[in-house]
Amino acid sequence: MEKLFIKRAVKLSKEAALVIVTVVCAVVLPQIFHAFGVLLGVGGSLGAMFLPMYIPVLIFGFYRGPLSGAVAGLLTPVVSFMITGMPSAALLPFITLELIATGFLAGVLAASKLPAIFRVLAVQVGAKLVRLAAFAISLYAASGTVSMSVLFGGILTSVPGVVLQLIVVTLLISKKEKAA
Repeated sequence: MEKLFIKRAVKLSKEAALVIVTVVCAVVLPQIFHAFGVLLGVGGSLGAMFLPMYIPVLIFGFYRGPLSGAVAGLLTPVVSFMITGMPSAALLPFITLELIATGFLAGVLAASKLPAIFRVLAVQVGAKLVRLAAFAISLYAASGTVSMSVLFGGILTSVPGVVLQLIVVTLLISKKEKAA
């Protein structure tokens, strides 16, 4: 019984360490994008445009499963907000829900026989729908109406990030599957 407990504790510790590494990557990567934006003279807008925070969580979900992916998705924006102040307090709940969905859905779809690009796209669509639903509920609760331009404005800005995720994550997943 004691050996089983130790074996499970070691496994949980390794998984926790991997979650921490993922969260660190997901906090640092946007800072690199923001720095490049400043160097290029466009300010910090590259982070909102390319969604670099999502890439480590998406990859982690595909590699480690739905529970670990969801935990990384939960911790990433909270830790980033505590350290960097980003995302903004107003967006934090919505991005948190979207990243939880991203990690979870990636883990769920990891074993699917769909081509990798369709799995990545399905995760992106599912996670965006979670964010849109939460945002719509929040807007309706606050004002009694939902403006489509406000609701979908952020999605249009993030199209380059969606494309970047499709390319990078699809290549990594495909490479992993070919090696297996």
